[in-house]
Amino acid sequence: MRINIKALPKEKLLHLFDVAARSKNEVLAGRVVNELADRNHISIEDQIRKLGQKASDEKNLASFQMASKLWEVV
Repeated sequence: MRINIKALPKEKLLHLFDVAARSKNEVLAGRVVNELADRNHISIEDQIRKLGQKASDEKNLASFQMASKLWEVV
């Protein structure tokens, strides 16, 4: 299934990152991070950091682990 992530609002992108984290889909999570970074006009590293902090605050272990995996790649 193809998803046009450019057409999704920010809230849906954050939810899509959580879904990608739960399904351990690093490619989709990376695409979501890139899109969010472009929209917020920040670097990919800063976006991953923000997503990791958000996951930590919400005690969302799957999303935090995905942010950690993406951090290792960058």
